[in-house]
Amino acid sequence: MVVITNSFATANSVIGGGAGAKSNAVIVTGPGSMMTNNGNLILGYGATASTSPGGSNSLTIANGAAVNVTGTTFIAFNNTNGSGGITLNGGTLSTLAVNSDPTNITGTGLLVTRSAIADRTFS
Repeated sequence: MVVITNSFATANSVIGGGAGAKSNAVIVTGPGSMMTNNGNLILGYGATASTSPGGSNSLTIANGAAVNVTGTTFIAFNNTNGSGGITLNGGTLSTLAVNSDPTNITGTGLLVTRSAIADRTFS
């Protein structure tokens, strides 16, 4: 688990990538705390039901914190069970676009997109 309580900048991040990826968590919390991701943010990439059950790869944005993604935010991308999720708990996610099943974003906060939100259904 990584907890960000001030400012952090990165590029093209993956939280929980690969078939065995599970229980990976990033929490951005507190007023003025910000994670800036230059490029795409991928949460729960390539996980399979047999190796990563449930939505165990997570990003939580809480208590006035913000995450700014200059590219697209992909949640549970290229996997078979939707292993990934974002929880807004009084935080803000600002991104170019979101590619996710709508059930992978929960809580109460602000979601700002500068493009489209793609609704994907998992089989």
